[in-house]
Amino acid sequence: MTKAGRTTYKKGLEAMAKLIKNIGRILKLLWFTDKKLTLATFGFQLLSQIESVASVYLFKLMIDNTVALISKSIQPQVALKNLTFYIILNFSLSTFISVLNNFADMVDSLLTEKLLNGINYQLMGIVNRLQMRFFEDPDFYDKYEKVRRSSQGRPIRVFYSLLEMFGELISAVSFLIILAFFQPLILILIVIGVLPLFIFNSFFARKKYVITDNRVPESRLVGYLSSMLFSEYNTKELRIFGLHRYFHQLYKNTYEKFNDENKRIWFRESLKRVPLQILSQTSSFIAFAYIAFKAIFGAITLGSFNFYQSAFSRCERSIRRIFRNLSGLYEENLYLNDLFEFLSLSESSFEKAGGQKVSEDKLEIKIEDLSFKYPGSKKFVLKKINMNIKPGESLALVGKNGAGKTTLVKLLCGLYQPTSGRILINGQPLETLDLEVYRRQIGIVFQDFSYYQFSAAENIGFGKLEELNNQKKIINAAKKAGAHEFIEKLPKGYKQRIGKQFEGGINLSMGQMQRLALARAFMADAPLMILDEPTSASDAEAEAKLYEQIEKIAEEKSLLLISHRFSTVKIAHKIYVIDQGKIIESGSHEQLLKKNDAYAKLYKIQAKGYKD
Repeated sequence: MTKAGRTTYKKGLEAMAKLIKNIGRILKLLWFTDKKLTLATFGFQLLSQIESVASVYLFKLMIDNTVALISKSIQPQVALKNLTFYIILNFSLSTFISVLNNFADMVDSLLTEKLLNGINYQLMGIVNRLQMRFFEDPDFYDKYEKVRRSSQGRPIRVFYSLLEMFGELISAVSFLIILAFFQPLILILIVIGVLPLFIFNSFFARKKYVITDNRVPESRLVGYLSSMLFSEYNTKELRIFGLHRYFHQLYKNTYEKFNDENKRIWFRESLKRVPLQILSQTSSFIAFAYIAFKAIFGAITLGSFNFYQSAFSRCERSIRRIFRNLSGLYEENLYLNDLFEFLSLSESSFEKAGGQKVSEDKLEIKIEDLSFKYPGSKKFVLKKINMNIKPGESLALVGKNGAGKTTLVKLLCGLYQPTSGRILINGQPLETLDLEVYRRQIGIVFQDFSYYQFSAAENIGFGKLEELNNQKKIINAAKKAGAHEFIEKLPKGYKQRIGKQFEGGINLSMGQMQRLALARAFMADAPLMILDEPTSASDAEAEAKLYEQIEKIAEEKSLLLISHRFSTVKIAHKIYVIDQGKIIESGSHEQLLKKNDAYAKLYKIQAKGYKD
């Protein structure tokens, strides 16, 4: 064997080993999804195949009984009695299996739904635990896109393939035993008819996977273009700049490229398959001719001729289906590798947290020599940051875009781990805390705030799930955020669904949605409030009212305020000026103005704009 041949053989064995392993994983998933449904599903398949073999044999007996009657080698009364018995038995078996198949379909549907939901539930659990860095990694999105596609259908297709293979295996083994007693050489013809096609289809499956795998980045682009074209928030700009036609054409060009590639590959592979199909048909014809000659020369009865011919045809068909499913499983297995690799991600991929519970009454945060750079980047976003946030103290962060303010907030929330330095919460290192409990002590509005396609009340109540049905607290939070007035004017008030993805929903302005996000943060009623550009989408009147509330909050809770508007950060006890990841100044508003340095210059530039 050549080196290339040995390599191909080795890869084939490795692929088969992975296939067997993944089949075991799927069966394990089925078993843990529902043991009773799994046993019932395979039990129904077994009974169905037993009935199939029995029906073929009963038909042989009917033919032989009829021939015996014609040749007068049996009494008419006996022949009629036998024929009646065979027909009633065949009818009873067929009716019994027909009724069972009705329940089998129901069981298959139930198990399919439970399996699909179970896998999606596992995927959601994993995504919820992943470190934030994965959500900013294009390679991760390529992998997740493959996994997402796999989770939707491939395990189900594998389940049905395994189910069909199980049934066909029962049928094939039964008929093979019958044929082996009749003429073992026929078994060789069956192998010649189906094995070469199976090997060819397996290699073709591998080629299709490689092609599809290489297309993942472009496939993600197609998905992105589709989401943009159907986005309610992008429609205006797409129309104004003519981008809808550009994106539509880009979408069309990419898919036409895929189609052209598919046509070339499939046509070429179809031509290669022709000789193998001719070989398969030839082997079937030779087997049929052999059985026919046996019957012509009286070596077997007419019923036996029909029986052996049916046995050969059904055995060949079953083995074909087994190999077809194996070939399909080989292709599915290439994708299942991605799915199971994702499902078995190591603990190092998940958020790290300890079990220490943080006090629910107060938070004292100390940041010591904190530096940070994003995974895969050599550039430090934050350098040697030192800060203290004491209970009841209000701080502000100011600086140019990209200075690192929002990154610092993400670190404070435990969404990333510092590259160096540490964050202490009530004297405990952040990584030793129970993150879920700690995060409940923070009310936050991010600059890129979210909204949810639920009711206005739920959008606010999500800030504190245990109070989701507490209408009084929801309204109070809405009033603090300046959202109560516009919510009351909505067609369904607090029950109004936000967004138009579901029936009855309506769109809000960006300012209104930001106030909902602020209300959600107020709803948390947490000892630490972090507000990242909380009025970026508000008008002057709404901004003024909101800052009256923020001033009151600053008197009661710890507050970290991030804003470009220097007029709003004056309420803070201490202001930190960040530039290129470093704190270059700190002090109260008055102290920083007296220094007449970076803060004072930026403040005066902004103030001049208002005066002009």
